[in-house]
Amino acid sequence: MRRIRFSLICMVSVALSFQACNEARDLFSASVMGEIVNPQTDYITILKNNVVVDSVPLDGNNQFFYYFDKSRPGFYTFRHNYNTHYETQMFYVEPGDSLQFRLNTKDFDNSLMYSGAGAAKNNFLMALFNENRENGKKLLQYSALDASTFKAKADSISENQQARLQNLSDEGKVSNEFYDIAQTLIDFGRYDLFERYLFIITRFRPPVKESLPSDFLAYRKTVNLNHEVLQTYYTYQYFLDDYLRNITIEDCFSENKPGNCFDLNSKDNLRRRLTISDSLFTLKSLRSLFLTRYGARLIVQSRAEDEVNSIVYFLKNVENYNSTELQDIVLLSEVQKRQFIGNVSHLLLAPYRGDNVEIETVLTKPTVFFYWSLFYSSHHQRQHQIIAQLQERLPYINFVGVNIDSDHIEQWEQSLKEFGYNLRTEFQLICPPEERPFYRNYLNKLVFVKPSGEIVNNSLSLGDYNLEEELIRLSKQ
Repeated sequence: MRRIRFSLICMVSVALSFQACNEARDLFSASVMGEIVNPQTDYITILKNNVVVDSVPLDGNNQFFYYFDKSRPGFYTFRHNYNTHYETQMFYVEPGDSLQFRLNTKDFDNSLMYSGAGAAKNNFLMALFNENRENGKKLLQYSALDASTFKAKADSISENQQARLQNLSDEGKVSNEFYDIAQTLIDFGRYDLFERYLFIITRFRPPVKESLPSDFLAYRKTVNLNHEVLQTYYTYQYFLDDYLRNITIEDCFSENKPGNCFDLNSKDNLRRRLTISDSLFTLKSLRSLFLTRYGARLIVQSRAEDEVNSIVYFLKNVENYNSTELQDIVLLSEVQKRQFIGNVSHLLLAPYRGDNVEIETVLTKPTVFFYWSLFYSSHHQRQHQIIAQLQERLPYINFVGVNIDSDHIEQWEQSLKEFGYNLRTEFQLICPPEERPFYRNYLNKLVFVKPSGEIVNNSLSLGDYNLEEELIRLSKQ
């Protein structure tokens, strides 16, 4: 009942505002309101094109209301911050919308549903995103098809989505502007399927790749790689990422260089994508996003300080690179050089209910450190399952968990008990508050350290197909 009363009050307020501003109806006036169940902070943030528009406080009932006045219609991002990460959701607003939603932070993706004026288009976008994600999971299945059959499948998916969009238009639930944007998103979802199919057959079915119809990638000739309206939307960014991946591989093949062109985490591959992003994207925010993405991955892969410094130097000399993202890159580089390069024996860790200890006290034998967060529950459970199996097979190696949520001590201690993790081999990170968000970059990494404290390899991952063999090799050094 409280939520209904809240919504009615807000809707009346919006209606009065519209009446008062009747003489300026050509200006963008709309609202978004809702409730956050299990909030992690007392506010939400609204962004457009990765730039903060405003921070909106939650009231005593964890509800919020935001009025867009004289703003630009289009895509906005709702963000709810945690200390080491944040959840985001994009929504589309136009003049006259009064969008409402309620979500639970413990089930962010599955709990969200829109209502109110403007809900139809946003629920359509959410369904479209979920469908594209499910189709992405079927790519291995689709890749078994020949090119013509795959193309027919992709066309069928696209046509079904277009038909549903047309139904919304026929019912008068979407504007002409939104119709065009949604149609473009459907196209990019289809293009992304083509790029992902291309990657799989190039790597695993070369004969199929060689026999592709000449028009299979015809869309590449006219595709807009700098779409201002869509630049921050997930589907568009997924397409750009997959497109960059493929043209980087094609570039590698054309040079006949030794090595594996399909090693997407290699420094050569990441540097190619970094350089191509700098030349390909003309939209400042879009270019900064991809430069930061690949630059950060290169820094995290670096094994020497001069490698880190060269990446920072490159980005410092990129024209019009976002200054805030450059500051973040510099901070990440300092974290990498201090925590993941060289000798780390004197760095501090916080044990379960005890005084801080230097890492050297843990290094009784070759040791693998892995990093996890409370806020990625299924991920850290899977991490610990794999680590437990490795520990059983490789008893001559220590495996040590490092939790990155250093301002959630009680929750960390509760989680250790709840999930039955080994209290003697679990520690919590000690770092300045401003550095905490950067440790998200290390949640898939393993760091192999000698008993002397010297890092031998900082680029391992639990997903490496030859991980166990590599750990055995490193332990013998």
